[in-house]
Amino acid sequence: MSNKVYCKRCGHICKKFIDGSIVRFSCPECGFIYYQNPFPCVSTLVVDEWNRVLLGLRAKGSIYPDKWCLPCGFIEYEETYIKAAIRETQEETGILIQPQGIINVVSNRLDNGINSIVIVILAKPETTSITPGDDIVEAGWFDLNSNLPELAFDADIYIINKYKKSIKDKEEFFYLDLKGDSF
Repeated sequence: MSNKVYCKRCGHICKKFIDGSIVRFSCPECGFIYYQNPFPCVSTLVVDEWNRVLLGLRAKGSIYPDKWCLPCGFIEYEETYIKAAIRETQEETGILIQPQGIINVVSNRLDNGINSIVIVILAKPETTSITPGDDIVEAGWFDLNSNLPELAFDADIYIINKYKKSIKDKEEFFYLDLKGDSF
């Protein structure tokens, strides 16, 4: 197996160099530089009429197994962030949602080397029958005013606390124009 990196523009063998503290590859022929960019992701804070939040228990083979998280995942190529939030929530919990607004955008640096930018969507459930799937082995509703189970991601803790504070302070969110989610 070769450790060589070939330029995607001209096909020449790239050379490794240090850019600050980051190892990068560049092509000596055409000057192309491979940048390692964060992955675009979505996370969904689904809150029902009883002020409960939807969480999923992460599977043994996933990062941070046996901990709970908001439904989340990668935005697929040619998929809008709204469609990704709807898809990921349904894949992981079986729940259909109606996105309401953007709560926040956060950055995650995970222990497995993944760096992501996460668009966090506030949503209402359209269905209630839970069917865990994907990398979630159990899903359930948890009262936001009670102790939540151990959460996998610091960003989820931050988002849930931000949501609870915004309700208390009667803050508005950025509400979505569902017709204009792709330009």
